[in-house]
Amino acid sequence: MAEANRPGIYRRILREKCHIRVALTQANRTDYDLDLLILLMPLDTYAAVRTKRMIEERSTNLGEKVKTLDDYLDLTKKGLERWKAEGVVGIKMTSRPYGTLTAAKP
Repeated sequence: MAEANRPGIYRRILREKCHIRVALTQANRTDYDLDLLILLMPLDTYAAVRTKRMIEERSTNLGEKVKTLDDYLDLTKKGLERWKAEGVVGIKMTSRPYGTLTAAKP
């Protein structure tokens, strides 16, 4: 197994052995062989922010400042546009159970 795990492993297994033309794959990066792997990115990258730090990390990655909800929506649009330019064809979401929500007090 270790010997087979070298560059070209996806092509050898998916294309040559299994005769798969392309494979949709959820990724967290865009530097894959786009001839074989068709990229989907996780919607949670932008939709599941829970802290100010998470927003700051995303805004730093795109060179943006976020101070308002509209700023964050613009950041999300810019992130999606970047993904599209890098070959991403869609986004994938997951469903998770949420606990009971209560209103936060200032």
